[in-house]
Parts: sequence; structure tokens; C-alpha cells
Amino acid sequence: MKYLLPLLLLITACNHSKDQTAHAQLPPTSVPGNRLEVEIPVEEKVELEDLNLFYLTVYRRDSSANVNVFITDRWPRHDTNLIIEEKYFTEDFGNRNYHHLSAAHSKIVLDSTRFTEEDTLTIFNVDRGVIRRYAVTDLKVIAQANPYDTHPPYSHWAFQVGFEIPDIYPMDSLLFFESFVHIGPEQPFVEGEIKPMVWEEISKEDLTELTKDQQIDLTWANDTNLLPIYHHQNGKWHIFRNGTDFKPENHYGADYEVWAIHEDSVGVISTTYLYDGESQSPAPISVKNDGDPNGPYQWCGLLFKGQPPVVTNLVWESFGCPYIAVMKQEDNRVWIHCDNWH
Repeated sequence: MKYLLPLLLLITACNHSKDQTAHAQLPPTSVPGNRLEVEIPVEEKVELEDLNLFYLTVYRRDSSANVNVFITDRWPRHDTNLIIEEKYFTEDFGNRNYHHLSAAHSKIVLDSTRFTEEDTLTIFNVDRGVIRRYAVTDLKVIAQANPYDTHPPYSHWAFQVGFEIPDIYPMDSLLFFESFVHIGPEQPFVEGEIKPMVWEEISKEDLTELTKDQQIDLTWANDTNLLPIYHHQNGKWHIFRNGTDFKPENHYGADYEVWAIHEDSVGVISTTYLYDGESQSPAPISVKNDGDPNGPYQWCGLLFKGQPPVVTNLVWESFGCPYIAVMKQEDNRVWIHCDNWH
């Protein structure tokens, strides 16, 4: 997906959207009791709850900038973690405050985030696969002044903390495609199975034919307010996107739903609700023959070892951290850590 990675740094501290979308529910169109398990044949399996995902970030695209992985979201905020030297409180709070931490301060960061010498930082690019792996202890730890706190009084907590990534440059074309970063002892990514996602608009008749063996109530498709319906096929998986009038209890109503079925199963396997508001908005989609030069916006396929396929980038977050949707009934979001303080 082509897009500007600097926008990732504009994420502001607020967990509203995470609370708002954290509990996906099956829509009334599904038949839960008849669903079969879809087996994912693999030699290895990672547990989704064990993943530590981050983004590559860069502030500006020029030869003097650096590519970083900020881990501020994992850095506990308490007085034993003070790592910023006093001189950085007396200068301008802009990019000139970007600096490498001393060995002692770097150790404080690693200890407080519980990263060890056994952990590896793996960079997976959706277009190229695994492109880099580094031992966490071999990377330089950096602090970067928060661009939003430009006036005194300055605080230790107004700095972003992370790793500087060598050998990747801000002008590298791979940065125009989404890259996920995992920190941990394992390499969790599946190579070569995630592909650009191009949707196709379909009619109600097409939807009926595609779901004829699924025992799904499609009366909602008579409501023109919930149209158009989009479809994407990935092997035996069929993924749909349409409007919805679903309203969770004590939450705002959803605007769109993305749901998946499998040819060897019965009923809706996964549903992800998308909300359009101040905190998040549905990401654009690439539609067949639409001529959009900026896509693909989503990527679909196997991404994590031993897990069902995923869909990336369904929403654009303004407040809160993004997620990857997994084609499973429960716990079907993998959250990506972000600099959620600023």
C-alpha cells in the first residue's frame, strides 16, 4: 500500500477507538451452530496474543533523516525510567533533540520494556517479505523530541523512545509499502502469502450465489442504504464489505462490516466492524477497474504462522493504535503498538 509513513507519527493519545471496536460480534446473518473449523496446515504456529508489532517510522524524506521503530507504547512511565539528559531540556524541542542514548540509559529502556538479548527485531514488508532481522541488543536506542510539545515546561515523558534501523533509508521505495515490525524471540511471519487486495463490486444475485451453501440470511441486502457490496476471494476464503446498521450495546453504530466465509465451512467465520468518526475512518479500498493510482490499500493472505488469513489497513486511526484483522470468530484483531502518548 502506498501512503506516507510520516502520518503514522500523528497518532494522538486516546484509546476510544480501541474500546469502541475491540469486541467484534457475529452479525445476525450468521448461523453459529453449523460452523466447521477451518484447518490451517503449518509446521509452526505463533500465538496472536504473544505478538509485539510496531511500525517503521520516518519524520521526513531526505538523506539526513533516520528510519526508526518507536517503542514508547511499551515504555513504562515512572521515575526510575528517566533517561533524558538535562541538556535536551534547554534546547529547541524539535528534531535537533534526536539523539542516541548512552549504554546505561539504553539498558534502562531494554530492562523496562522487558526486551532481552534473546529478542530479535524482524521487519516484514508486505511487498517483499522479511527484509531485515536484527538482534535487539545490537541496535542503537534513540530518543526523539515529541513534535507536539514545542513549549516549556518540558518533560521526560514528552520524548519518544525507540530503535534506530541501519541500512534502510527514508527515500527507499519499500517505505511506500506497509512494513510490520515484530520484536520477540521468534520470526512469526509467513513468506510470500500476502497479496494486494482488489475488491470487486457485486450484485445481490452474485452474493446469493457465492453464499448459497452458507445458510446466511441476506434480507439486509434489500436495504439500498447498505449497498454497494464488495467481494474479494483469497483461495477458498471469500471476504465481503458492505454497509451495516449494526449497533453494539453502549457504543456508536457501525458504518461498515467486513465479513468472511470459507468454502469448507458453514456460516460467517469472521466479522469486523468499521466506524466512521473523529477517532477513526474506514480506509479507502482498491476496486477492480477503478484506476486508482494510490492503491492497493489493503493486503490479504496468510501473514502469521499457523493462523488464518488477515486483512490489513481496514481503518485509518486518528486517536489510538491500528490493528490487523484476522479471519477468525473471536479475538480477531492484532493490535499494532504505536506512540499512543502524543
